[in-house]
Parts: sequence; C-alpha cells; structure tokens
Amino acid sequence: MMRDLINLGLLSVSSAMTEAGNFLENEDWDKLARVLHKLRPVLCYCGIISLTDELLLLEGNAKERKDLPGLSVRMMKMLDTLQQIHDEMKQQLSSLSG
Repeated sequence: MMRDLINLGLLSVSSAMTEAGNFLENEDWDKLARVLHKLRPVLCYCGIISLTDELLLLEGNAKERKDLPGLSVRMMKMLDTLQQIHDEMKQQLSSLSG
C-alpha cells in the first residue's frame, strides 16, 4: 500500500512540475494557480506541510496577477524544491521495493 501511495505522489508531483513549468513559461496565471491549488493537498497527504504557506502565496499571486516578476523567481525555486521532493520519493520507493 505504501508503494501505491508513493507512486501516486510521484505521478502528481511530476505532472504538477511539468504543468506549472509550462504555464509559467506561457504566463497562463489562472492555470498555474489551479495547478498549485491541486498540489497542496497532495504534498500535505505525503507529510510535506512546510510548503503550504509558499504554495498559498504563489497561488494567490498567480490568481491576482500580483508581483509577477517575483512570482516567476519564486516559482523557479519551487520547481527546484519539487524536483528534490520527487527524487526523494523515488528513493523511498526504491528502498521499499528492494
């Protein structure tokens, strides 16, 4: 069951990273806000609540089109953090498998 949960988290984080990167590049702020909104519960479910405040800020700024240069910089950092989380989840999955 733990493997299934980690796999689900991996898929969700991977999809969110791809979509968020594309929406950021295309400056599609509404879609970026939706991706960030969907990502929060996934990360909380995985026990990663430390990113909640930052995700709320990013989501709000995207919705309101507020501080867009700052949003872009912060989003690049968030994408780096999500990549680290993705890598750690893959390591956890490997350790469970074998």
